[in-house]
Amino acid sequence: MNARADIPHWPRGLSEQEAAAYVGVGVTTFREEVGAGLWPAPERRGRKGGRKVWDREEIDLAWNRRKKLNDKPDPLLERARAWAR
Repeated sequence: MNARADIPHWPRGLSEQEAAAYVGVGVTTFREEVGAGLWPAPERRGRKGGRKVWDREEIDLAWNRRKKLNDKPDPLLERARAWAR
């Protein structure tokens, strides 16, 4: 079986469940991370504005920003590593 066949086609507008799966966490963790500002807020859609939709490209941008921040050395962590040597 081809593993790529199991990878879904991700629509541009993701439901909460899809957005959580897209970033690799459960819905509860995704909600917490959105609340903490790690992921963008949803857009309200639908006639009554009751459907929350996340823009996949905004999630990608947030992921890329987090990755760049995480690639920077943490001076406190570097000092702790040097001290432990």
